Amino acid sequence: MTDQQTTARFSSGPWRRLRSLRVRLIAVFAAVALTTAVSASGIAYWLNRDAVLKRAQDTALNDFRVSLSRNVSNLPLNATCEDLNALASTVASSGLSYDVVVSDPALPNCVASSNSAQYTIASVPAALRTAVGKPRELTESNPYTYHLYWQRQNLDGRPFVIGGTKVVTTGPTAYMFKSLENERADLNTLGWSLAIATLLALIGSALLAQAASATVLRPVKRLGDAARRLGEGHLDTRLEVEGSDELADLARTFNRTAESLHGQVEELSAREAQSRRFVADMSHEL
Repeated sequence: MTDQQTTARFSSGPWRRLRSLRVRLIAVFAAVALTTAVSASGIAYWLNRDAVLKRAQDTALNDFRVSLSRNVSNLPLNATCEDLNALASTVASSGLSYDVVVSDPALPNCVASSNSAQYTIASVPAALRTAVGKPRELTESNPYTYHLYWQRQNLDGRPFVIGGTKVVTTGPTAYMFKSLENERADLNTLGWSLAIATLLALIGSALLAQAASATVLRPVKRLGDAARRLGEGHLDTRLEVEGSDELADLARTFNRTAESLHGQVEELSAREAQSRRFVADMSHEL
């Protein structure tokens, strides 16, 4: 295929329509709208995601801390496995739908859990167990030897926030398992809503670009038709000027150019007529 055939191929048919100003204008509007909508939706999603998860985990952790502090004082000095199970069930019965696991170094074989079928000490991440069991130096800004630590973790594909704290140095350690399934469902709904809003914004931008292109291209089409008529010899062709924008300035420039061309053609015609008359007179005299 020669270069001329390739040029002709890309200058006609669907390739020509793809290179049109209308298509490029719609593409630019759509790209800008898509970029803006995706950026705004992404920022909104992540801000809401952090807010939803933080609110859920803070509420559960605060309730776990209060319930554990209130009920641990009822634990006997030499607690048995049944006592630890009772503590786990009592702490977990606060009404916020979380489960509790209690471990005690004095009872290594005891599995104290409010839901032992699903949660045991093995379900707690190793990093969290290490952090919970590490004492901190008491200072003015740190009045507690042991702190409440938490970690988000997926268990069997389900999101959880797992918190843990050691009550006293020689006492048991309690861990909380709070499911974030409801929050994930809410975030999925939010994600779909933002995706639909992005799609609507994209469609709206395409329609807006279509309207804008029609507004811009209509004067351009009139200018093209006028230039074509002027090239065909209709020197009296003029454009109607509306507004004071760039297209109106272009129409004024076209009118001035057409008027100047019309005057030059009339002047040339007059000179040609004079030359013919002069030649005719000379021929008559000769």
